Amino acid sequence: MICLFMKKNKILILRIPAIMLLFCGLFLNSFSQQESDTARLRMNDISTLSMVDTLEYYDEGSTDSIIILSGGVASILASESMFANWVQGGQNSLNSIAKIRLFHNKRKYRNYYGHTFNAALGYIYANGDFRKTEDRLDYYFKYSSYIRNKFYFSTMLNVKTQILPGYNYPDDSVKISNFLAPAYVLLKIGFDYMPGRNIKIFLAPLSSKVTIVADQNLANNGYFGVISGSFDIITETFLSLGNNLRYEFGGFVVIGIKADITRNWRLETELDLFSNYKNDPWNVDVDWQLESRLKLSKLFSINFESRMIYDHDIKMKVDEGGKTLEGPRVQFKQFLGLGANFKF
Repeated sequence: MICLFMKKNKILILRIPAIMLLFCGLFLNSFSQQESDTARLRMNDISTLSMVDTLEYYDEGSTDSIIILSGGVASILASESMFANWVQGGQNSLNSIAKIRLFHNKRKYRNYYGHTFNAALGYIYANGDFRKTEDRLDYYFKYSSYIRNKFYFSTMLNVKTQILPGYNYPDDSVKISNFLAPAYVLLKIGFDYMPGRNIKIFLAPLSSKVTIVADQNLANNGYFGVISGSFDIITETFLSLGNNLRYEFGGFVVIGIKADITRNWRLETELDLFSNYKNDPWNVDVDWQLESRLKLSKLFSINFESRMIYDHDIKMKVDEGGKTLEGPRVQFKQFLGLGANFKF
């Protein structure tokens, strides 16, 4: 599939993997340390969702030891459909997603540090055309200090963006997103409460959210909540450029839950809520992820993934009854397929 896509856009496909491999190499080289036997036994506790695992779960009563856990998980998820002389109709398609997650977690006495890097890129091929289905590039850093009774003082820094441009399909000439357009830089300061190994609640009343729209065309049109430029209808030009940055100050609540339904069936979900104190605090931004993995063997698993996003500041154009309406909408996607997983 990648070879076919290279014919359509050779420059991007050649450049992006090189950048990702370089970053991964630097990441692993920077944190290449010997794992302790205790940490090695607990690799199954590492979450595959975005919240950083900083070994807070482990041996709360023992704060006089050092535990280091570094590694990664790579996976390829795929689904396929084919039809031949099928009277009910159908469309041949191939859908695949490649993902990588690198992590370095360290506990030193009462202090915890966690670094996580996530990247994912997926496409669907149908009727001789490629369409992007997944695009993610995230970095997380988290510091926590144990207080008492399963409470921790925590600070989290998160940078989120995408790799390749996004288009308003079926029109692939209209760009609606790009690398660093948007990008979100989130700083959260607050407290973690971890009543057990499978649940964590992060309350961050002091938080900032910076939205970056580096693509000037998107910024001029006010995408992702930034102030748009001034447009002259007569000359059809922008008299002033749109802002590339948007600042918000508010509070975050993050709830993460993991559950082993059976020995080979893992369910994880994470709910991320943000309220802007200064502008309509009741319009809460929602980011809800859910992932279910049924392990078939050491290599293969059946994966279900879904994600729902609502951001009041992201306006979308929707045709309803012949009229074009613009406003915030619930964004939702899901994927079900066979996955090949590699741990290192």
